[in-house]
Parts: sequence; C-alpha cells; structure tokens
Amino acid sequence: MSMKYAVITGFLGGMKDRFHSHYGQQRTIAEKFALASKIEGIKGLELIYPYDCPDVNQIKELQAQYGLEIAAINVNVKAEPDFRDGSYTNPSSKVRKLAMEYTAGAIEAAAQLGSNLVTCCPLADGHDVSFQTDYRQDFKRLKSAVNEAALIDPSVRLSLEYKPTEPRVSCYLDTAATTLLLVEDVGHKNLGVTLDIGHSLCAGETPARAAALLGEYNRLFYVHVNDNNRAWDWDLVPGTEHIWALVEFLVYLKFYPHAGWYTADMMPARIDPIKGFSQTYRVMERFQQVADRIDLAHLQDLTAHGDVSDVYDFLWSLLGDWGGSQK
Repeated sequence: MSMKYAVITGFLGGMKDRFHSHYGQQRTIAEKFALASKIEGIKGLELIYPYDCPDVNQIKELQAQYGLEIAAINVNVKAEPDFRDGSYTNPSSKVRKLAMEYTAGAIEAAAQLGSNLVTCCPLADGHDVSFQTDYRQDFKRLKSAVNEAALIDPSVRLSLEYKPTEPRVSCYLDTAATTLLLVEDVGHKNLGVTLDIGHSLCAGETPARAAALLGEYNRLFYVHVNDNNRAWDWDLVPGTEHIWALVEFLVYLKFYPHAGWYTADMMPARIDPIKGFSQTYRVMERFQQVADRIDLAHLQDLTAHGDVSDVYDFLWSLLGDWGGSQK
C-alpha cells in the first residue's frame, strides 16, 4: 500500500535550536515548494501558519505548478514573543484573543485550500515549576479555547498535537490520554489528535498503544513520523532508533482510519534535506511493506496463545531481506 507522504514546510527553510545554532537556509514559500518537489515520494506539504501561508492564492498557484496537495495547516501558537507565557491559557485576554485569531486564520486557509485539517501543538501552554500558575483556571481556558476553535468551521477538523515538554518544562497536552480526555470532554466530532511518533516516545508511550487508544474513540486524525532516543525530541529519520515500534505502529493503523497522511516531522539539521526526507519516505515505505505482509490473524493467534519469542520468529522472517516468505 503506497502511503500519502508529506513534509512540514518549516523544515525546508532556516532552523535553529535552543542554543540559536542555525541550520538550513532561509527560503520563501515558493522556494520551499520547489525544493519539496525534488523529494522522493512526496505528495503533499503541511504548511506552517501564518509564516508559510502568506497568501492562499499564491499557495494554490504553487500547488498547480508542482502538483502537491496540502496535507494540513499547522497553526503555530508558540513562536511569537507574545506566546511566551502561553497561548490559549495565557493570563492576558489580549494574547488569548491573538491565539484564537491565528487559529481562525489557519482554519479559513485549510477550508480554502481543500485540506480541511488544521493541526495545532500548543507547546507554550503549560508550566515550569510548582505554584507558577492556577491549573484549574488554565484547564478552563484551554477547554474554552478548543471549544471555540471547533465551532469556527465544523467542516474543518482540528487536530491537537501533544508533547510532554519543550518549550515549557511540562506541557498541558503531554500524552495521548490527556489530549483525548480534553477532546472527549469538549465533544465536537471535528476534534481529534495528532500522533507524533517522537512525542509519543518522549512521553514514555508505546506509539501503537497510543494509536489504539485514540483510534478506539475515533479521535486519531493525523500522524507525524520521526524517531528519537526517548531522551529528547530529536526529530530523526524513522528507524534510526526504533524499528519494531514503528512496524507495530503501522500494523495498528490498519485498524483505525485517520487522515491518511504520513507527514515527516524530521529535522535535517546535519543532513541534506532532499536526501533526508527522501530516505524518510523510503524507510516508511519499507516498514509499510513489512506491515502489509503480516498475516494479522496469525499474529494475533501467536500473541494470544504463544510465547513472545514465537511472535518475533515470525516477525524476523518477514524483515529478512524486506521480502521473505512468512513462516
């Protein structure tokens, strides 16, 4: 099964880390489209709003020129200095209003561009030390903001992305379960969750288990693919650290529908972006091929009635040369 592969535009331009070391180079959105068109397997882009979505008509022209879809609009409510102390939960009503204006703009852009999906990772909403804030008030503000955002345009799906830390020491949306609880509490059908594999690993989760939890509630809307060593969100090429966890994740995605996109959230800090994103595609395609060759009934039978070593004998027989026969 060929996957719908997309790349986040933020990684196609200039980047910097927390020490302000610079990577890549600054590019206009037109230059990013041109660069993206050279990536193997690419079918779409996730645009960072507002920075990489300055004009909807220009984006439409670039789509037509390069034949790329818009997988999602990523509304960035963490980068501006105004959001230092939070976006949706900021003590200032003026800043909370600004965050909602960003969100409304992203939703409008998604509708006009036909993606009908906005993903949002509100990383500035959280706390750093004990007694820094009133959690009760913050939770109410967060719930109110999500409810308001979902009602802007019910035809556009809003997908909340979680991460345990950074830039706040503790982010409010830190796990799949926490985010699911908020989404279920607000309740609108157009609300869901973005599962970033790297964030899931850093949160101490098993990505497949997180997918199953979200999938059981029909809230798994969108997927970011990458890898790390669980100690930090390094945004590595998938498979550099966790092979079987990624294969298991893809197996579980068979049971639950989502937007269909596998979007690379990989930071090409010290590698060529075309090579790195092309390799990400090839690796995910190979993992998908392994997942597609798994006889799910046989796997479930081994899991239920056998020793886990029997499961891995079966799995290794599939991995072999990326195309071995099942045993």
